[in-house]
Amino acid sequence: MAYGKCILIAILLLAAANAPGERHARSGEGTLQSNEAGRPDSNAGHPDGAEDTATIAQRGRAGACPHMEYGWSAAAGAAGFDAANSIAVDDDGNSYSVGIFTGKVDFDPGRQKQIGKAMNDDGSFVTSLSPEGLHRWTAAVAGRPGRASAGGVFQRDGRIAVMGRFNGKVDFDPTPSRDSRRSATDSSDFFLSTFDTNSDYRWTVTVGGAASDFGRDVVIDPAGNIAVVGWFGEKVDFDPGRGRQKLQSNGDLDVFVAKYSPRGDLEWARSWGGAEHDEARSVTATAAGEIIVAGEFKDTVDFDPTGKGDVRRSHGESDLFVTKLSADGDYPWTYTAGGIDDLDHALDVVVGDDDHVYVTGSFEQTVDFDEFGQGDVRRSAGFSDIFLIRLAPDGTYRWGITAGGAGIDFGWAIAFDGSLLIAGGFSNDVDFDPGEGEDVRASSGVWDAFVARYLLDGSYAGAWTFGGELSDAARGLALDRDGNILVAGEYESLKMDFDPTIGIDPGRSNGQDDAYVVKLFCGACEALERHDLSARKGKLKSRVWALAPQGRVTVECESRRASARKSATIGENFVADLKFKDLPEGEYECHVAKVEDADGRRLCSELSGIRRISIE
Repeated sequence: MAYGKCILIAILLLAAANAPGERHARSGEGTLQSNEAGRPDSNAGHPDGAEDTATIAQRGRAGACPHMEYGWSAAAGAAGFDAANSIAVDDDGNSYSVGIFTGKVDFDPGRQKQIGKAMNDDGSFVTSLSPEGLHRWTAAVAGRPGRASAGGVFQRDGRIAVMGRFNGKVDFDPTPSRDSRRSATDSSDFFLSTFDTNSDYRWTVTVGGAASDFGRDVVIDPAGNIAVVGWFGEKVDFDPGRGRQKLQSNGDLDVFVAKYSPRGDLEWARSWGGAEHDEARSVTATAAGEIIVAGEFKDTVDFDPTGKGDVRRSHGESDLFVTKLSADGDYPWTYTAGGIDDLDHALDVVVGDDDHVYVTGSFEQTVDFDEFGQGDVRRSAGFSDIFLIRLAPDGTYRWGITAGGAGIDFGWAIAFDGSLLIAGGFSNDVDFDPGEGEDVRASSGVWDAFVARYLLDGSYAGAWTFGGELSDAARGLALDRDGNILVAGEYESLKMDFDPTIGIDPGRSNGQDDAYVVKLFCGACEALERHDLSARKGKLKSRVWALAPQGRVTVECESRRASARKSATIGENFVADLKFKDLPEGEYECHVAKVEDADGRRLCSELSGIRRISIE
């Protein structure tokens, strides 16, 4: 069993051992209160999980999309444990997913092959896909002997930064050249590697000491500096150059934040923690270069690394925190929340255009998310629920929403596009609408993946779920410039369906878990669910899924050399097939020009289902 899943199971068993029985009542417990916006309260939740967490990448700014269409999926994996932990997207719509793989894996979902080999234990990968889901390149890194896994990725201005952990001897240069590094001991160190968007390797920084040190997440600020977060033990020098900046943990494992220049030189490093295990799980940056960190802590911790002091004490097994640092590493504020004897986790964080901070994760039992204000007490419906909270630029709590069912539910990734998107996993039945409405989704297996959208006042704007008969989850989330959604994660199911709409996009895991990327397109027609293109020898086939049985659909295709238009009847299975013949070679853009119902009424007023394909 993969190390990440072992950690998840261990955490769940520990929490279960501490859970059900009697709880000591806290002030206000048992009285659910409305949040700032006056919305009805709902229960929400979380899980904890694999050793390397999902992260968001470059956040889109396209504004809330009125409707999502299913696009495509790409999967990779072999007999061992393989997972995509994070995903980023560039200005051209190319995606970059990172994660962990075991053994020999073909990362090209098409007819070609791109083989990565992890000779011993685990390897890390970066895979780039085109906007159409075609494989562009993969950089796979593995030890000889040694192991590595990538947990976070971020893209800005043509540069990709990858964060993770390794031990043993690892060559971080995936080209025939070498950049071999060895961990300080048999325990893990963290690495920060950079590439350009065409796969060219740039440089790697490695940091570690005698204890286990984990790199969890990474962000590139507007000035091109790179901030990384994770946790470390004992004494570690965070300066990879000739200088020294040694930090000492206060207990078991402490949080670290380190900022490096575009060339990999250390700018500064900060740490905080107590006698127990404290973790930073996610990091983001404001337009001014301020750093915001989210994670969890236990017992007593002084969150001010500058020495002035801001001491907090957890209520339970672990509480969540959000900490803000200036671009120079100075300390403005920390937000904390948690319940008694429970595991509460902040798993991802993002900053909006208005500098408000948004956080998702999971919580157990009863938590007051506004402990130092008017109070906003929530209770999970099951083992753990999803939460989404909004903080003002000064860290003041604004509002929170929660969602969950009888099982384990968690928000693992978050993105901002003028609205809020969260992704993660859920089990059993979950109502994703925290208001007076209802949108209950049932998982197909142990866990299904979800993406849910909420507006900036916390109101519900829709959800998409997919999965199979076993455990499947979303770990990474990114938005491109057009408002399209990229989701990355892992799936175990042998009967997987990646399509959250009425269509089916089947998948089958090759081993313990496989990695996947799914794309949802921003659309304007609620009747249009999916539009697929395929081409061969001058023939182009368009298949449309639309919520208009016995209606009609019209598709137009155009290249520099030709254009064509076809219409077809939509079957009772909601599918229409349109075939274009004798088309010259070239790059074609096809769109759904019109959808009509069975009575001839037009259902779509704008062009939708825009897809591109090459005829060779």
